[in-house]
Amino acid sequence: RVATLDCSYFAPDGNTDAHVGGSRWGQFDAKTIAYSPLYNQLGAQQPYTYLYARMSYALTPKWILSPGVSVSRVDSGDQDFSNRDYSDYDLTLIFEPDKAFSTSVSLQYWDIQSGDSFLGLSGEIRYRYRRIWEVSVGSAYVSYTYNNFSDIAYSINDGQTVFHEDGTVTTETPYSLSYFLRAKWNVTRRLILRLQGEIEDDKASSDLGFRCLSSVEVRL
Repeated sequence: RVATLDCSYFAPDGNTDAHVGGSRWGQFDAKTIAYSPLYNQLGAQQPYTYLYARMSYALTPKWILSPGVSVSRVDSGDQDFSNRDYSDYDLTLIFEPDKAFSTSVSLQYWDIQSGDSFLGLSGEIRYRYRRIWEVSVGSAYVSYTYNNFSDIAYSINDGQTVFHEDGTVTTETPYSLSYFLRAKWNVTRRLILRLQGEIEDDKASSDLGFRCLSSVEVRL
């Protein structure tokens, strides 16, 4: 049902590395619920192919440029509400004067089937103390475009969504600003703690959004 292939190249001078790969996913059904925990809500996913490529190039010993691209294609255009064709492009500029401090700026664009799109600009500052702990703060601006259908009919068939052909379509372009804080602590060589907090100000909502995520990683 699943096949994956990844290839990497590292230049002898250490200034360039490249990574390409892809995966092939078959039909999701009840037997693959471990790969899709939201199966009962979102329904089955059509088979699709995912490909990606990324390169990092050291412009100088302190500046690194990293472009990347990834695409997902569903078989025979047989797409559903949760599984659509998309292309994702991103470009990151990193400034790393030493091993402890780094800062980066990233630009990302998603082109999604049916005219939806996503444009994001983010920045992050990170400080690392040896290999014991690290903390980073950043902000992101996101602008997304999607089509709003005035006449929509929902079907219970596997949780998929069916749109009426005679509905009125309105293009929406809201944006949001978010601010985040991330921390990582290597308690021991086998125990790692992570904490992430985020505040989001979405134009489409009158209230601020708050998220907090913590995790514990144990290496055997």
